[in-house]
Amino acid sequence: MKFLSFFIIILFVLSISAQSVNREFRIKTNGLVEITNLYGRVHIQSQEKEDSEETKAQVFIQAESQKSLTESDIKFDNAGENLKVEIAPQTSQIRVDLMIKIPPRVRVRVKTNDGEVRVSGNVESAEIETETGTISADVPLENVKYNFVWTESRPRFLSDVELKKVREKAAGKFEIQGKRQEAKDKSENAAESDTEEVSKNSEEAANDEQSTDNKKQKNKGQKTKSVEQVSLNFTTARGIILLNVPLNEVSPDLRERPLTEAAKAVIRSGDGILIEAIRRASPKYFGDYAKTLPP
Repeated sequence: MKFLSFFIIILFVLSISAQSVNREFRIKTNGLVEITNLYGRVHIQSQEKEDSEETKAQVFIQAESQKSLTESDIKFDNAGENLKVEIAPQTSQIRVDLMIKIPPRVRVRVKTNDGEVRVSGNVESAEIETETGTISADVPLENVKYNFVWTESRPRFLSDVELKKVREKAAGKFEIQGKRQEAKDKSENAAESDTEEVSKNSEEAANDEQSTDNKKQKNKGQKTKSVEQVSLNFTTARGIILLNVPLNEVSPDLRERPLTEAAKAVIRSGDGILIEAIRRASPKYFGDYAKTLPP
């Protein structure tokens, strides 16, 4: 009985020491959200676009810690169209995890040491700097510009799409920089093809000019709008960078290893899911081996 009472008291003390702080701010959709949290995780999620176009939208912030927090531990600055959040606990033993929901197409800037940083959704740009913390992005890939830099180690990364080759820079730095833009939508290509066909046969269709004009107008309406670009600028000393790869698929050791005979057999078999997993794990060796295979 005494042990049970003691256990209940311990749970009560722990529940009091843990603390959650919730805040809500308003910010323009093209504003900047800047986060400094050296001793904790940061998860930023872009909300879906709403039907109504508003000049300003809401930012929701939830800060959680296993220790009690004071007003001086978390600082907010909501001047103008931007929002700045700084986590400055009295000791590095106090870790604060942040969950932040932002409007679509907002710029974010995050700085941390060993805390994980995750960004998901349709942001305009994400500028992230860490020491050893993992940087994970889950963003639209139709039009993305990326610049990944490692300042104190060889690159460790996984990507759902093929990236440019790693380049070694001065002072032992490594960089992956490039831009990815998907091909035009099939409906747009079909529309352009139809329009060209009508143009080529314009002499034969001289008696049906009105029908041709209507077809051109219809095809023009089918064309898709240009996709908004997402800009990613990640800098880490010795961390891991993930681009649209689930965390549960990540191995602790991301060093590329030569393909085994079993892995080569899987690639030749044509199993799409397994081939994709091998490509993610060893993009360089996968690409080199794939070039040796027939179409």
